[in-house]
Amino acid sequence: MGLRTHCIGMTISGLSLLACLSVCGCAGNRTDAEAELRVQASRDRAELVLRGTPNSLATAALLSDPSSLGPGAVPAEIQAAAAAAPGRVDIAWVEYVLCLRVQCTNLKVVEGRLKQLDPANGWVWVPDLNGALAENDSAEVTAALNRIAHTDRMTVYWNPLLILIIDELGYVRGATKPGDSAHSLEERSVVAVGLLQPVIPPLRAFAQACEGDALNDQGRRRACEEVTARLVKSEEAITQGLGLSLQARLAKADPLALERVREQRRQFDYLVIESSRPRFFGQFDTALRLETARSTTSESDVMRAVLTARHKPLQPPPDWKSSVGEGQ
Repeated sequence: MGLRTHCIGMTISGLSLLACLSVCGCAGNRTDAEAELRVQASRDRAELVLRGTPNSLATAALLSDPSSLGPGAVPAEIQAAAAAAPGRVDIAWVEYVLCLRVQCTNLKVVEGRLKQLDPANGWVWVPDLNGALAENDSAEVTAALNRIAHTDRMTVYWNPLLILIIDELGYVRGATKPGDSAHSLEERSVVAVGLLQPVIPPLRAFAQACEGDALNDQGRRRACEEVTARLVKSEEAITQGLGLSLQARLAKADPLALERVREQRRQFDYLVIESSRPRFFGQFDTALRLETARSTTSESDVMRAVLTARHKPLQPPPDWKSSVGEGQ
């Protein structure tokens, strides 16, 4: 039967494919499911390469098996996609994260190209923060945090890339929008979320920069407060959650501020958890989620659209409690 709707879960909100398999009780069939996925991935990849568009080549690159490449090598398809669409920031981001994953030889060149293409995105400046942390340069760490904090937005292009992959898989699998079955759409959504896990870069740098004795420096503390506020306003739920957790850490000495952060976290958890619950018969409003994702880069907008369609309030009732505790 393969990957069916009962393994969809919260995939559109960012769970990885293996997490979906585990959480939804599909782990017992993991070996068979993974074998099926490998066969399908090989078939899809061949078709995507033949299609030869920037979008199909980027999808083929994400389908590549890293173990089949040499040390420090990235899939040739992502390089071809970036060359064919030099102004596409989403494709440039995929090239960067695939390059980062293997520490490719031209990583600095790829980083520089991304900074030129989308300097207003805070994520493109995180390599500078990582570099300053590696050098243990306190002043540069604070400067990097300030630069990120004052960018216009933070995004890993999750929604656009999710739609890109789902559409490309639809083309090569012969699924057209008018006749696309719910199962086909949901199955492609699960695969797309699994493929997109590499586009989320390591998040440790922010926690490392905003902990311990470094916070005794008022300039660092202020930079951390500002960068966590930027994270909370980012376009992906995972970085919003990180921002809220770091804000709670910074507010521990201020009971009133901590209470405000906890309430904000409760509202965030409500939005994520309640929009991710199945409606009935294991349905997760996949079509609605994807249609909304076509018109917004914000995961929160998608989750609000789901709650609205289900006639649920966008704010948690006073007695609603998060199933993940205080979210810190």
